[in-house]
Amino acid sequence: MKLLPKIRKFETQTNHLWYEADITKEQLDEYRKFEDSDGELDEPEWLWELDFDLVRDKCGTDHTTYELIEDKVYAWEDDLPKRNK
Repeated sequence: MKLLPKIRKFETQTNHLWYEADITKEQLDEYRKFEDSDGELDEPEWLWELDFDLVRDKCGTDHTTYELIEDKVYAWEDDLPKRNK
């Protein structure tokens, strides 16, 4: 049985969304310390609990690449974990 040639399409989509939330003076001070820490401090826990509002959006962009799949039974076989023989 002869296999037909295949081509793979990989597409990445990027959305552009801007959100804003009100914070307290104490949160402002804590966030500035986080920014100035060069990665030594973790993000403040309250950051994930804020009630963000969408204030702006921009149409998304797509980036597509194509790859010929030669001498393969399935296009996705390289994505499978290797089996120990």
